[in-house]
Amino acid sequence: MIQWREALAIGHEMIDTDHKRLLELINLFENGDEPNVEKTLIELVKYTQFHFAREELLQQKAAFPFSVAHKKLHEKLLKDAEAFMKRWETASRSQRMEMVEEIGGFLRNWLIDHIVKEDMKMKRYISGAVPRVE
Repeated sequence: MIQWREALAIGHEMIDTDHKRLLELINLFENGDEPNVEKTLIELVKYTQFHFAREELLQQKAAFPFSVAHKKLHEKLLKDAEAFMKRWETASRSQRMEMVEEIGGFLRNWLIDHIVKEDMKMKRYISGAVPRVE
């Protein structure tokens, strides 16, 4: 289980709230009971897509100079998520339970790494300088 820490905050309420929600969903996925794991995985993928779209719009409004490279990272993660979903859909019940740890670990590591290494680059461009993006 991963906990939100202020060291992960990039200083924009909307993005920080999205990141907190993604952490919650990853924790729910990893710790959920069997009937809810698939539902949480689907919600996690959808919320990630939603978050990426908002973050990319915010980057455009803030003239973030690394937005093209950042978008490519988002696209790679979404391709990875789609691959996991395809594997999930064809996996047996026992294979799915084994996949929970694999997918959860991937998502956990990816999200923390992405926030610390990539999203932090946005901090000085978007922190309080750009109005909320809905």
